[in-house]
Amino acid sequence: MMPDAPRIVAWTDHALAKAHLLGITRIDVEDAVLEGHPSRSKNTGAADWLVVSGRFAIAYTILPTVTSSSLSSSRSGGRASMEMR
Repeated sequence: MMPDAPRIVAWTDHALAKAHLLGITRIDVEDAVLEGHPSRSKNTGAADWLVVSGRFAIAYTILPTVTSSSLSSSRSGGRASMEMR
């Protein structure tokens, strides 16, 4: 079972470069993903989900988390790995 919502945003190199190029702070993108996840839409590209925040569309995928105590995949959490388009 997938998590209800991501709790952590993991950035790709592409997403970091794109945010910097567009002058968007990491916290603004992370807030958009974490807070906008309940109203997300299905993305038609490589990423699974899409949230819109202001004039930006953020595409991302939910990945399972790995707990350090068990070193096994845990579906109780979840993190968003995102790219901006």
